Amino acid sequence: MASRRWGLGQRERFPGIVERERALLNVGARDVLLDARIVSSCAELGLRSERFDGSLDLDDSVALLEDHFREHLPATPNV
Repeated sequence: MASRRWGLGQRERFPGIVERERALLNVGARDVLLDARIVSSCAELGLRSERFDGSLDLDDSVALLEDHFREHLPATPNV
């Protein structure tokens, strides 16, 4: 999503980064660790976790979220 919004490397978003490739690798490594920690914590607590990695289209992603939060959503949208 960020690549589509800001372009590869997100140069316009973060113009002051000198070692852009290294920074992007660090962010990717951080995201992998964070993802593993969240999935592990959810498993330990008996909570459901879903990975949004771009493999689902927007409609399927929204349907998954609606299913998960269905009991908390109003019967008719209040927008």
